[in-house]
Order: sequence, then structure tokens, then C-alpha cells
Amino acid sequence: MTATKKPVARTKTKATAKKATTVAKKATPTKRKPAAKKQPAKRGRKPGAATKKTRAIADREATSGEQMPLEYMLERMRTTSEELKAQYEAGKLTTEEYMVKLNDLEERRDRMALAAAPYCHPRLAAIQANVTAGSHDAWIDFIAGKGEFE
Repeated sequence: MTATKKPVARTKTKATAKKATTVAKKATPTKRKPAAKKQPAKRGRKPGAATKKTRAIADREATSGEQMPLEYMLERMRTTSEELKAQYEAGKLTTEEYMVKLNDLEERRDRMALAAAPYCHPRLAAIQANVTAGSHDAWIDFIAGKGEFE
């Protein structure tokens, strides 16, 4: 037994056929993929970079001859007890001021060092050390003067 196909009458116009397929597409639900996280844009000014305005302000302050904040922090960090004693003996500090500053000196120096460090010293990047036993032994021999290090 073979089935024969009946001819289909084509009475639909192109516009109605298009609407029928559009409706059919909307009616069938589709699974959506979860939204991917957006990658940051790699164009434009980098975060933390100075703009023309902030660069102009910094240049103006640097050439004004006044003390910059970093210079102030470093000066306070380098203050010693001998300098305080010299100021006290010269009459620039009262006894009470001298005692308060002397007691606070170490803590203040530590705070100023912590505050100034990011401006003076870059952070060290974490690196992967790739040391094999052979290269280590060759290095030890090289230091001892027994061989050459490649």
C-alpha cells in the first residue's frame, strides 16, 4: 500500500502566508540562554588617568612653590625626636606641646609612611616561580664555582 499525496490548493497570498508564519513563530516558546557578563569597554580614558583639567591643576600646584601633600607626608614621617627637642629648646614649643608630640611621634610616623607608600613604591605583582630541580642544582654549582649556569 502506498499513500498518495493530495494536491494542496494554494489560495493564500504572500502577505497572509507571512503573517501565519510570524504568528506561529511567536507562539512557540524558545529557551533563552543566560545573559553573558558584559566585558568592560577597552576604549577611552583608562580609570584613574588624569584628565586635562586635573593635570593642569597638578602642574599649577607643583610650580607654585608650595609644599605638595606627598612632600608634607614625607616630612612628617622623617621627623625625629631630636628635631622636636631642638624646637622645644629653641622656644618654638611649650612643654605641653613637646610632650604630646613626643608621645604621638611614632604613631604619626607610621601613619604617614603608610599613607605615602602607594605614591613612592609600586605594588609587587604576584608571579609564578618556575624553578626545576635541575636549574636549581646548576645555580648552586655556579655559585660554588664548579660549573656554568645556562
